[in-house]
Amino acid sequence: MGATEKIKVYSNQILSGGYLSRTYMIKQYPPEAIPGILYRLTHLEKFKEYKKASIRVAYRYIPANIKWDWRMKMKFRRLHATVQDQRSKPGGIVDEGVEKAYFSLLHLKEKDRNQGSKAVDLWVYITLSAPSETILKTLEKQLSTELDNINIKLEKFKHEQDMAIKATLLNSLPVKDFFNKYYGRLMDDDAAAVFFPFIDGSFSDGKGTYFGHRAHDTTPIYLDLEKDENNKNIVIVGASGEGKSTFIKALVVSLLMQGYRVFIFDVDGEYYKLCRKVKGLWIDHTLSSGKYIDPVRILEPIGNEKIDKGRYQDAASRMKRVISLLAGETTPGELNAADRALMKTWKDAGVVKEDQSTWSTEKTKRKANIHKWYKNLCSEESEGAKSLQDKVWIYFEGTMSDMFGKEDDLNEIHEQRLVVFHVAQEIDSDVDQHTGSVKMAIATDTVWHEIKREKEKGEKFSAVVVDEGQRALENEMMSNHVHTVGTTIRKYDGLLALATNTPSVIWKSKGGESLWDNSAIKIVFWTEEAPLNLIKTKAKFPEEIVEQIETLYQTRQFVIRYKDPDRKGKEFDIARLILSTEEGELYKTRRTS
Repeated sequence: MGATEKIKVYSNQILSGGYLSRTYMIKQYPPEAIPGILYRLTHLEKFKEYKKASIRVAYRYIPANIKWDWRMKMKFRRLHATVQDQRSKPGGIVDEGVEKAYFSLLHLKEKDRNQGSKAVDLWVYITLSAPSETILKTLEKQLSTELDNINIKLEKFKHEQDMAIKATLLNSLPVKDFFNKYYGRLMDDDAAAVFFPFIDGSFSDGKGTYFGHRAHDTTPIYLDLEKDENNKNIVIVGASGEGKSTFIKALVVSLLMQGYRVFIFDVDGEYYKLCRKVKGLWIDHTLSSGKYIDPVRILEPIGNEKIDKGRYQDAASRMKRVISLLAGETTPGELNAADRALMKTWKDAGVVKEDQSTWSTEKTKRKANIHKWYKNLCSEESEGAKSLQDKVWIYFEGTMSDMFGKEDDLNEIHEQRLVVFHVAQEIDSDVDQHTGSVKMAIATDTVWHEIKREKEKGEKFSAVVVDEGQRALENEMMSNHVHTVGTTIRKYDGLLALATNTPSVIWKSKGGESLWDNSAIKIVFWTEEAPLNLIKTKAKFPEEIVEQIETLYQTRQFVIRYKDPDRKGKEFDIARLILSTEEGELYKTRRTS
């Protein structure tokens, strides 16, 4: 290439030396190795007519980080359970892709155990070059037709040609986001040695998070929750005992398997077994534990100027939510008294509003806490302060003073993939659930801060899971916070999944209605007639879908509503989970154990 030759890079093609080029990737392979496959790729008939045209095939290998840990074992067991389920049906026909996925994984497992064989990811790129757009389109059409005949499908990178051409260059470093978006073919090193994937349907094909199997044909539903910048929030509704909690637990495991950081608010201890199984962090903030995150503290900076600047006001808003939950209905005078006590607490600890360096020092950690706030509240003589003191006295000096017994600094939270905040012990106890609402309000800010920190690092997506979500939606300030998180979490590479057995609360609160409108995925189990009518009228589910939901009583099936461009406008499926026996036991609720 001459020194004066210019290369023009466009999103849909490359122009160099008067030639147009486009790069493609094999995204679907045939069910078995075909002799002469490389020859067919590089000797298309049309190239004999266009001598100035060219085709280049490039291979990129990256060692696959395969560990037979709980994630891989869970993946294997889910495939095995699917195969067994399909074999048990009349006719015993097993979906070819599912069966091959299972045997592919079994093959890798056996080779790794018996022969020490290693796995690699292979990307096969094909680059066409031609002197004109017309010739390039002709070659592209013939290439697609030829490969269709042997069950090979291409990813065409219509708007990412600049990244695709970089991926083919041997002297370029792998572009992490690009390679993570377009998965390679997983194979053992023997198969890699002959430049051909050994089997179709390997477990790297099921791109996305598992949401169950379609009830009518047992095909799996995988949804790519990282595909674009649109919201990926999830709302799950249904009556108790219909399978809602099992679904949420399976969803949590699926998200972890996809590399997400997951934060769960557990109001009745349902997630303890799961947390221990996957080696997550269990944080017991129930009333009996006495542990809490201090709401008066201003959180540490994360390195983002805009976010760090808002920490002072975030802490003030958090304290306002906590006071609202502790005191119930509050007057402007009471809220003003609470705010004055907070400002005095911060001032005594050396916090200067205009100086961020004073917000999170060792001195403020020692001197700024909720007990100092209560002391300052009690020292004020205003009517609002006295009235508020009467309302919150029980939590500081009365029978519920254990609520703020022992501060938890949570230093270990930063590196944990799964964090479960156990905020209440008994779902039927009003006192315990009230405590849970307060602890959840405090912990929510900590989680929100962690999600923003993760976004700054740019390494993982995050998910917040709220079971028994009516507890968060029934309080106005918490509901407003759900609204804020639900409408902005995607900006920070996250999603919010909220489940409730009280669908009516969704349309009675700002947070619930907002989350429903901003959720890409809706999961509806069987529920009573009244809430089902709400789903029909408020959520505008078609009547035939509502009629289907009415038939799902005690089937543990559910309706899933989602948008998938590949399904040409079809938004609804009836689905169910297919789980291994071990996974099913792990997900059993305390009420069904």
